[in-house]
Amino acid sequence: MDAWIISFSESLIEFVRKEMAAYRLYTVVPRLVLFIDNLTNWYVRMNRRRLKGEGGPADCKVALNSLTKVLFTMVRVMAPYTPFLCEHLYQNLRHLTGRLERSIHFIMMPQPNRGIIKFHLTQTLGDFPPRFVNVEYNSQKGVLILRNPEDTPCLSKSDLLPRLQSLFNTPSTVTLDQFNVTGDIGNLTDTELQSILKAGYTELLGHRIEVSELRIMLGFAGPAAEQLAETYQAHSDNDVLVLLDVTPDQGMQDEGVAREIVNRVQKLRKKAHLVPSDAVTVYYSVSPSEAELGRVATEFNEFITSTIRAPFVLLQGGGVDEKIVIEDSQQVREG
Repeated sequence: MDAWIISFSESLIEFVRKEMAAYRLYTVVPRLVLFIDNLTNWYVRMNRRRLKGEGGPADCKVALNSLTKVLFTMVRVMAPYTPFLCEHLYQNLRHLTGRLERSIHFIMMPQPNRGIIKFHLTQTLGDFPPRFVNVEYNSQKGVLILRNPEDTPCLSKSDLLPRLQSLFNTPSTVTLDQFNVTGDIGNLTDTELQSILKAGYTELLGHRIEVSELRIMLGFAGPAAEQLAETYQAHSDNDVLVLLDVTPDQGMQDEGVAREIVNRVQKLRKKAHLVPSDAVTVYYSVSPSEAELGRVATEFNEFITSTIRAPFVLLQGGGVDEKIVIEDSQQVREG
């Protein structure tokens, strides 16, 4: 992941320099947005534990150094487009980089280091991460529930599996209303679709249509198609195929409740203006005591404790002897 994000940042420099030499600002901004999406929703999210030091001091230092390098590259590349934001970021990064320049605008645009651009990593991951992020956004609208874990996706690339276990995916639909070609698209065979994906474009009714303008929905065929469609949702990108089992079971629902508990605790921490390094103990009680919520809190105590990085203790008796920083009573759904 470190090599990938550093490679992505170097290829971003190369791309921006090339496009701005031709003054194609309209191609630069989407690429910058894509880079930020990959950095925040993919790299940072997948490396939270490393960045917090849970993998050991050495691994934490590597992750933090990689993130600092990438952030410093990003602010230099983006400075001409978002000058005030990049200036603010630079002033916070100065003490980490040791730069003496008082402003980001006193620093020249960096030159790309092609020696550390890993083209095979870019080809493997490409813009795959944001597709998962979009699914999480859609899940909040009822497609899938974000905090309810799904079964492990089945991938054609086993080396990506550890990075994708906690993410979701849903297919999209074909939308080409700007041209009257819906019928032609629907009649394309699998072989023709594969040829279009390989070529990168197709010609329909005199219009050249790029693959980026197409949204392809994957489905199932055969006698078990209807049952499979209810059980799995499919998506592919390049040579990666994901089959996501969306059938809920009790274990998944219980873990969803546990994640909801974690979310409530973290929000309460934020409300109390606590930071992750503040040592606290979280006490809880469940009413009524026989509610399923109590069972979930007990069974997933280890998971909750490791996630909030604080003891999660059942409150017994009248109260606690320690100083109470903040307390609240909330209703949490049960599955």
